[in-house]
Amino acid sequence: MHVTSGSPEAFDGGDALAERLRRALIAEGRAGSLEAEAGSPALLVVRRYLDRKADLLEFTVSVHPADRYVVSSSLRRVVEAAKER
Repeated sequence: MHVTSGSPEAFDGGDALAERLRRALIAEGRAGSLEAEAGSPALLVVRRYLDRKADLLEFTVSVHPADRYVVSSSLRRVVEAAKER
């Protein structure tokens, strides 16, 4: 299940994405559309796309059955040389 308010075009030029992931259980009313068992584990993803003034451009809520979603991250630290004064 994926619910969206706004449009992908609205985020063009946006500045920030705030994302929250948490565990959830699949609700009985959603189980059929997700082809999953009601009460089974799921990942709930809430995203807020913000503009430069922190005004909301788009809000999405997604529910993913636990066996169909993987979260991976790669981070790289970038250290800039100090500027001469």
